[in-house]
Amino acid sequence: MIEFLGRFTAQPSGDLTANCLVAYETQHHPMLETAARLGRDPEDGSRAGSETVDFKKLPHYVRRLAAHVRTITQVIDDGRRLRRLLDTYRVTAVRPSIPAPRPQADIHTTLRGILKRLLPAGDERFGMMLVHLERINGQSGLEACIQDRLSLAKREKSVIHCEVQVLEHFYHNKLRFAGNDPSIGCSKPSWLCCRLYFQHHPLQCAQVDAHNRLYINWAPKLLPDGVKDQEWKVQRHVLGEIAHELGNLAVRGLERVGICRHDSVNFDSLDGSTVSWDGHVELYDSGSETASDDSDEPGGALL
Repeated sequence: MIEFLGRFTAQPSGDLTANCLVAYETQHHPMLETAARLGRDPEDGSRAGSETVDFKKLPHYVRRLAAHVRTITQVIDDGRRLRRLLDTYRVTAVRPSIPAPRPQADIHTTLRGILKRLLPAGDERFGMMLVHLERINGQSGLEACIQDRLSLAKREKSVIHCEVQVLEHFYHNKLRFAGNDPSIGCSKPSWLCCRLYFQHHPLQCAQVDAHNRLYINWAPKLLPDGVKDQEWKVQRHVLGEIAHELGNLAVRGLERVGICRHDSVNFDSLDGSTVSWDGHVELYDSGSETASDDSDEPGGALL
């Protein structure tokens, strides 16, 4: 393993191209298969040790670097067949919108308070689910974790993912899609909230591929005028539908007594190469599709 890694350290300092070429030449090296085997998550569901995580990351880092070389070959190949698209194009920057801030914890930000908002009034499942939540809380400190994440001191910057910004750009500027094909492409699958945003948005753009994970700092566009803003009705409808579906997922997870897992390293980019960002939560639902394992940014890329 030391000899294999030495191929990268032997390159001139700062020569990123050389390291990409080394990665491309070694992307099928048997040592990467060994690293992947050593990086498997524990079968008993326990948290993987730091050495296991490092082995798991290695093949993804190498193949992600190699992707920079593979992409050049793919573009040249596509150019032979898609000259009409590649010879005539225009690149335009979409001005980023200001994201809405994350909500702050209050006296209702407790497991009991959250569960009350998830279930209809008088729902007979409330008592059973509260017992499940309290057991989970006793093992993991879930309530304190939620309150800490939403505390003023820990409020991180919210993010509007790129696919949502492009969708809103087309919608509010009344732009037409090429070939009358309302679709937006991404370099990797989207987060769950982005998929739901597309699903319930009035533009009715083609659904994006998604890995169905939640990124805690995901945010919609900030509406400075609040309820007086002309976009208020549309945003309220879309966010209401998203909240409803997320609530249903959480309830189904509680019914299975296995609401979430957030202690393993997962990957979600299209080429299965990049390492996931801390701060996502996976909701498990047997009725939803699972995605490939990879991610190097918190959801869609930033603009």
